[in-house]
Amino acid sequence: MLYYRYRTNVRLRKENVIKKAIDMTGYKTGLITVLERAGSAQGQSTWLCKCACGKTFIQYGGILRKGKVKSCGHLRNSKIERQKIAYKTIAKTRHGASCDRLYFMWESMKGRCYTKSSPSYHNYGGSGIVVCDEWKNDFSVFRQWAIENGYDENAPRGECTLDRIDNNGNYEPSNCRWVTMLEQCKNRRRAVLITYNGETHSTKEWANITGLPQHTIYERYRYGWEPAEIFTPIDQHRKRNPKHHKTSSTQNAG
Repeated sequence: MLYYRYRTNVRLRKENVIKKAIDMTGYKTGLITVLERAGSAQGQSTWLCKCACGKTFIQYGGILRKGKVKSCGHLRNSKIERQKIAYKTIAKTRHGASCDRLYFMWESMKGRCYTKSSPSYHNYGGSGIVVCDEWKNDFSVFRQWAIENGYDENAPRGECTLDRIDNNGNYEPSNCRWVTMLEQCKNRRRAVLITYNGETHSTKEWANITGLPQHTIYERYRYGWEPAEIFTPIDQHRKRNPKHHKTSSTQNAG
């Protein structure tokens, strides 16, 4: 009897919840107006919305009521564009029209070292890495060093990046150079270098040389394969799990 009453009460509460579902038609927040219910997803109601810019989109009711979104996204995009334009204007006004890209690099370098909200701060400023005073306080000094030491403003993306020779050292003239992104990855603290036939390369470089997938080379290295084994072609008739291969080899040897 008690069990029956419990189940009945649960059912009634569920019915009451359903009856009290919020109708958000016409609801407004920021530049958004709710048009109609679109359905539900993950147990939450979703609503068809229209932004002041004219774009329609679907959003969760809870997110709308909490005011977490103010537009379809065009406000955020506009803000980013305004920031880019502002940076370009500053760069052109202070340092000439040809250094926009270099100015962004300078700002990014300082951000990694001094802005605690930067995603990379813990690897740079949080680890004690700083920018030398002559670069930090004067972009024109950094620009002059860059031009005199191989910076190419017309280089394709990833072909001219700022790299610290000593990863534990600071950003300063004696510890920086311009290299490709591939060379910079090779110089990272966590880079895996493999020596084979007298040549030493990163897993990315070996992948380009041998044609093997980079993750295959890395997994074989991680499970203790010898260099001669690491670079053998993948046998389609053999299991590709490096751990399985190493275990099987050990058992066969015994």
